Amino acid sequence: MSMSEEFLKRLYKEQELHKEHRHKHVIYKLVLSASFFGLGQFSTVSGVYHLFLYVVPFIALVHDLYIFAEDYKVKRVGFFFRKLDKVSPGSVSKEEIEWESNYLKKHREKWAFRASLFYTLILTLFSAIAVYILDFGTFTFPRINIYLMWLLCCLVLIIVVFFYARSIKKEIEVIEEELK
Repeated sequence: MSMSEEFLKRLYKEQELHKEHRHKHVIYKLVLSASFFGLGQFSTVSGVYHLFLYVVPFIALVHDLYIFAEDYKVKRVGFFFRKLDKVSPGSVSKEEIEWESNYLKKHREKWAFRASLFYTLILTLFSAIAVYILDFGTFTFPRINIYLMWLLCCLVLIIVVFFYARSIKKEIEVIEEELK
């Protein structure tokens, strides 16, 4: 096996690894929300549930960051394969180049990063509503301030993660332009 074949195998392995990592974080995020809604059904753990409500949006945002980073890594390897074929024709299979260069380029998933953030936003809003309902009878002025600061912090972080996702998307577009 030549050195270039070994290198390509490692790249394929790296791409698969990042696909698996991205998939795991999507699953973890879904499990988080499922357990979030399931935990609320037990009245004996309402104190734990109440604290969990404050943490859920931040955990979801961390998963979003990982999902976007892993997605970028997968695409980066695909772009490298396209570039490698331009520099050294025949080093990558014709089918893969056809897949990467023509088909995927024309049929990119445009809503994936938005869907993940939209899901986090919904999760944050449900957490905010649940916290408000749980605290409704005992709201005092300092407690309202803490609640509003928490909610504002969640929304600001969602916006920051959204702009991070947009910057990754723009970087992918720049790499695609370089390959033309």
